[in-house]
Amino acid sequence: MLYETPASRGALLDTLMSARLGIAMLVMGPLILSSSMVANRKLVRRLEHSGNHDFLTGTLTRSALTRKARELLEHKRRSKEAVSLLLIDIDHFKLINDTHGHIVGDRVLTHVTHVLRRELRRDQPLGRLGGKSSLPYCRAHWRRRRWR
Repeated sequence: MLYETPASRGALLDTLMSARLGIAMLVMGPLILSSSMVANRKLVRRLEHSGNHDFLTGTLTRSALTRKARELLEHKRRSKEAVSLLLIDIDHFKLINDTHGHIVGDRVLTHVTHVLRRELRRDQPLGRLGGKSSLPYCRAHWRRRRWR
């Protein structure tokens, strides 16, 4: 450049800054996008978990349990494997809530859930049908044996 003016210096500075910002975005853009995608996946997993699990007991919700039970029964149909579905109902639960309050009733539900989880294997889901009923189900590891 033979003759430099203040305006041309500004244009050169703008061009250099623009190039540096462009390079920075080429480098940083994928990192920012990747970070955003990871955060989005975590959020989706949390939302799916909350939609499928009871907030009080952590057991499967009625709809998630229904899906799992259908899968189990379909597996049973294909494999001819024995299956157990247990419906557990807490007697006089309304009386517990009415007499001692819902906080105590919630503690009873969480305690019963804890006891059931302790007895079930990790791969044996447990669901809450609503209110006071729970439904664990198990794939049997034996043939033609019945519980009495």
